[in-house]
Amino acid sequence: MGGSGLRKALPLTEILTETMRTYDPHFTEKMRNETLEWFEARMERLPQSLQINPATSTANLPRTVQSLMGILKANKPSVVLSGYMETLLQIRDRLEEQGLK
Repeated sequence: MGGSGLRKALPLTEILTETMRTYDPHFTEKMRNETLEWFEARMERLPQSLQINPATSTANLPRTVQSLMGILKANKPSVVLSGYMETLLQIRDRLEEQGLK
C-alpha cells in the first residue's frame, strides 16, 4: 500500500504492551497530590486534543483533565477512584512522550 499512510495491523496484545502502563489500583494521597500538581503547573500548555491510548482519545483535553482532577480532589484515594488516577497518569505519559515536561 505504497504511500497510503496505513500501517500494518498489530495484534492487540502487542499494541497494549507497547502503549500501556502497568495498572495498579492502589495509589496514595502523595501520588495523587504530585499528579495534580504536575497538571496544575501545565494546564495552560495542554494541547486541545490527545490520543490517550489506542482505544481512548479526547477532543477537549483541558476539560477532560479538569474533570478528572476535580473528582480526585474531592475524594480520598481509593480503589474505586483508581481508574480516574490511571487515566491522568496515561495522559501525563503521552504528554511527556510529546515533550511536555
